[in-house]
Amino acid sequence: MKKSLLIVFLLTVIINLGIKGQVVINEYSCANVSSFTDNYGGYEDWVELYNTTASPVSLNGWYMSDKKTNPTKWKITTATIPANGFLRVWASGRNISTGTLHAGFKLTQCKPEAIVLANTTGVIIDSLTLKPNLEGHSRGRTTNGANTWSVFMNPTPNASNASPYTEYATRPIMSIAAGFYAIAQSLTITSPDPGVTIRYTIDGSTPTAASTLYTMPINISTTKVVRAKAFSSIPNVPASFIESNTFFINASHTTEVVSIYGDQILPLLNGTQSSPYTGIEYFDNTGTFKTESYGNANKHGNDSWSYPQRGIDFVSHDEYGYNYALVDQIFNSKTRTEFQHIIFKAAANDNYPFETPGSTYAWGPNTQLGAVHLRDSYVMTLSQKANLHMDARTWAPCILYVNGQYWGVYDTREKVDDGDYTDYYYNTPADSLQMLKTWGGTWSEYGGAQAQTDWNALSAFITGNNMAIPANYNYVDSLYSVKSLADYVILNSFCVTSDWLNWNTIWWRGINSNANKKKWRYDLWDEDATFNHYINYTGIPSTNPNADPCDPQTLGNPGGEGHVPILNALLMNPTFNQYYIMRYFDLLNGPLKCSRMIDILDSMVNVIQPEMQGQVNKWGGSYSDWWANVQTLKTFIQDRCNQVVQQFDDCYPVTGPFPIKVNVSPPGAGTVDLNSLNLTSFVWSGQYPGNLPILMTAHPNTSYCFDYWEFQNHTPIPGINDTSISVSLHTSDSIVAHFSSGTSTPIASAAMSSFCVGDSTTLSVNTGGTFIWSPATGLSCTTCANPVASPIITTTYTVSVTGTCSSGTASVTITVNQPSTLPPTITVTNPTICIGDSTVLQSSSASTYLWSPATGLSCTNCQNPIATPTVTTTYTVSVTGSCSQGTASAIVTINEPSVSNPTITTLFPTICIGDSTQLEVTNSNTYLWSPAASLSCTTCANPVATPNVTTVYSVSVTGNCTTGTAEFTINIAPPPILTNSENQEICIPNSVQLTASGASYYSWTPSTGLSCTNCPSPIASPLENTTYIIVGSNGPGAGCKDTASLTVSITNDCPEIYIPNGFSPNGDNNNDVYFIYGTIAKFELVIYNRWGQEIFKTNDQTIGWDGTYKGEKLQSGVYAYKVSLTDYKGIVTLKTGNITLMR
Repeated sequence: MKKSLLIVFLLTVIINLGIKGQVVINEYSCANVSSFTDNYGGYEDWVELYNTTASPVSLNGWYMSDKKTNPTKWKITTATIPANGFLRVWASGRNISTGTLHAGFKLTQCKPEAIVLANTTGVIIDSLTLKPNLEGHSRGRTTNGANTWSVFMNPTPNASNASPYTEYATRPIMSIAAGFYAIAQSLTITSPDPGVTIRYTIDGSTPTAASTLYTMPINISTTKVVRAKAFSSIPNVPASFIESNTFFINASHTTEVVSIYGDQILPLLNGTQSSPYTGIEYFDNTGTFKTESYGNANKHGNDSWSYPQRGIDFVSHDEYGYNYALVDQIFNSKTRTEFQHIIFKAAANDNYPFETPGSTYAWGPNTQLGAVHLRDSYVMTLSQKANLHMDARTWAPCILYVNGQYWGVYDTREKVDDGDYTDYYYNTPADSLQMLKTWGGTWSEYGGAQAQTDWNALSAFITGNNMAIPANYNYVDSLYSVKSLADYVILNSFCVTSDWLNWNTIWWRGINSNANKKKWRYDLWDEDATFNHYINYTGIPSTNPNADPCDPQTLGNPGGEGHVPILNALLMNPTFNQYYIMRYFDLLNGPLKCSRMIDILDSMVNVIQPEMQGQVNKWGGSYSDWWANVQTLKTFIQDRCNQVVQQFDDCYPVTGPFPIKVNVSPPGAGTVDLNSLNLTSFVWSGQYPGNLPILMTAHPNTSYCFDYWEFQNHTPIPGINDTSISVSLHTSDSIVAHFSSGTSTPIASAAMSSFCVGDSTTLSVNTGGTFIWSPATGLSCTTCANPVASPIITTTYTVSVTGTCSSGTASVTITVNQPSTLPPTITVTNPTICIGDSTVLQSSSASTYLWSPATGLSCTNCQNPIATPTVTTTYTVSVTGSCSQGTASAIVTINEPSVSNPTITTLFPTICIGDSTQLEVTNSNTYLWSPAASLSCTTCANPVATPNVTTVYSVSVTGNCTTGTAEFTINIAPPPILTNSENQEICIPNSVQLTASGASYYSWTPSTGLSCTNCPSPIASPLENTTYIIVGSNGPGAGCKDTASLTVSITNDCPEIYIPNGFSPNGDNNNDVYFIYGTIAKFELVIYNRWGQEIFKTNDQTIGWDGTYKGEKLQSGVYAYKVSLTDYKGIVTLKTGNITLMR
């Protein structure tokens, strides 16, 4: 026995040694950037296998892998290596195991991963751990099949290895770490290798053999990027990898800091569209180094690329040998720690100062609200914090340095339209992804032409079928995230987004079995054009705070991809209609509640606020102007919150809204689902519309059971004892979900407590647990919660319940009636109808039915047929059953059509060229409008008219027993021609009255210093030179507007200086800040408290005292001032006095 085991062991060793000697891994390259293309034209990583024998070797059934712990990851189906020949395998992840081989995995040299070759039984024949190469290089055996390995600067796949180099020179070592230093630093650079020279640069450029020779410590007194490379005197030792470090001297920041560097990165950021090699270092907000990488940067942004401050995309490239990604937790709200692709935005089209009124770089109109450098980040952060059903670019503000130069305030953003993103969050890599993008046109980002084909088919089904039919809706719901659509439209509707659908729209789905998101869903993309900012590229009806919440439904089909038609089709389904409208209110009561939105905005502003002075120092503008823009945005959001909730009854058949309060009793006993919200904090308050059900479910916490609902003014359906209910509001209410601890007595009930012999009913009990029903006679089961009872005599059923929330017994009596000869009854839902209309005939319950005559009936042997007669008809039913038999009759009367002219109305009978108005006609079934020119449709009830000349529209209607025609004239009014007063000069604190005429309505901006903003003649009292923009209008549309401007200048030739003796900082926006007025060349104001302590000092006349000291409000009282004033005539005046502070 021992001899047999020894023989088997020796044979195994011999076989394995023989196999190991036959085929080896001979060469590989994970740095194939531009050297060798595969049969698909791609530059993929590759592995070369070598047959060391003089005979061909079959690799059929062999395996390769990138992990030693999983050697059988990818199987070779058919392959043979010739005698002393080579076989190249592309590590592309394509999983092609015959012909030109493509492994089912890719390689990452900087992690590092491995290359494994295993035989048919999974025994590892050869393996190695990857070592990084520089771009274009490979590693291989020094000669074919040798035991030693070398670097090859000129790889030779499918050929003998030649011209080997030993390992790269060691990367230079810098004596101090990259980071922030208060004072100048002395930097030493060394190498442990003999015979090397070190060359370096301090401007971010790539060191070469011609760069500065390192001979002595480098003095770093200002922020620099130092890059060093070692060159060996030994011929076959390649130059080293480059060591790159950023040293910040006397620089301090409150946000994260990003340093990028490279030979061509400055030309890129100055507008040259290229993709230069770029290095990056990332530091947290304490200045601590986080991660670094090397790759390429490229243009980010389109319109915003015209600004001097530009955004970039950065892509790490493992092929360059430095890092495969930025490896760290970049975003505090996300657990992800690897980012191959990342975005650095300069706030795009909300850039301050370049996209703000008055900027020569601004694309948007002068009437837009000013830039705040946050809009896109803010809207996407709102979406994330609300857990909306779509993806958004996560935000982390940073300061960007370029080759050591300060470059301003940027956003670090997570790239969502990327296979790495969907792979990490949804187990959907790029090859399992369909993603479509619309930006002017539409293309397939992932998934090829099939992605567009599949989407078109789904869109056609939705818009071509009745979504009110449950089967149709359920099919759509299985392929399309209707919740994502709702959130996408609601958020953009609320934010009055004016650059979406035909631009900046992304939607996608996963198509593999393991994908987490297999339904089409939306991503957010560039939300800069929000809250009345930037260009109305989409043509939404209004960008003002009072824009209708249903405006998106009127847009037609921007972009041509069906998003709005799909929304309108789905709104015909009652389930989606309820969800969509109530979801809007859920968000208005929760994540889009004004106080919450302002809190989120304040928190984001507070992060970048300390850095904005540096931004304006670099790029222009002023801190005060940026801060004023922030306040204007907050005002817009507050106005939007207040106005949108009141406009739903103009859009949808709802009433209200009505305020409600929701509570639980006792406190902490449970939670409540309210539509899509989960309420956990109480008392909760909100407002909801009437004429549409709100849905509520009570959830008990541990050790509690649901008891009942308490309403003050409504009755829920099914009842107060049901955990899930619905209720349609008609007034306000206070709602309490009551819970109980311990057990309660169960309650039994029956769906029908009285019926006839042969009928059945379902029994139920109001709690969970285990059940025993008795007697068993007539029951379908005795231990289930809901047995079906079919007794033949009156019977009392008793259930014994054992459970957490309820224990005990309960009874219910079923009364069984004996057969009678009472005739049936018929109810007609609409006894009088028009030709072509239908009504339902409803018979009382029986066993069999026979209706006559059959003419116009949907069925003759059902209980409730649909009748569609063409003449007045008497229908008769003959029934038989356990409790009823006999006949009954009912008449359906047909009314002949009458001629009754309809009525056309419109909200705006007079408009200007380029504007639109909606025509509305009284109810009918069919419509035909003319002329068709300038109408959005000719067969709908309410077309949108956009005439260029005064036009008489007519409509012919039929249906609802009515036919007829009507006409209505839409008048085209001339646009206003504004005239206004001349430019003015005033002295501070004087005022001047401005005038404008030629329009019906006026809007003045900015509001600074104006007594009113919507009157023709406001009084202006500015404190600095101000240009006022006047927009005059004769109607609601953009075509009915004219714009003019005038400037009020502050003159230096003023007779006196005014020093107020008091002010009242009480938050009423009237005299809240103490200023000294007049034309002053030099100025110093010092304020003291009653003990002579200095509490305020300024040399800037535009900066006043707000009545605080060290952030604390001071009490009402008398304070002393000393002011030194120099007017423009050179006269110096020193004044002292008292100030009365009144709160």
